[in-house]
Amino acid sequence: MSFVKFQRSATEDQLSIIMHFKKNIQKQTNTGLLYESDDNLFNIPDSNFARDYYIKNHKNIEKMLRIVDGITVSTGYLKKVYMKYNKNISVVKNRLCKFL
Repeated sequence: MSFVKFQRSATEDQLSIIMHFKKNIQKQTNTGLLYESDDNLFNIPDSNFARDYYIKNHKNIEKMLRIVDGITVSTGYLKKVYMKYNKNISVVKNRLCKFL
């Protein structure tokens, strides 16, 4: 099985794309849908320039998390945050090469 991964998707248009894929393409192509996040999109600090964007799109993000087949996150904490939306969550820790 192959997968399509959405990262930090939040807008209504992005939600529409996910819904279209799920309804019209997924079964024909045997392709799963994943949502990836290495941030708690429901608790963005005041200092983050994207805070208002994620607050505005909170409901869209919740819907996407429920629709996708699984979620990948970078920490166990994020797994706990997103578990109420989707039970199929894998932790994929962030990695940097040693020379970095």
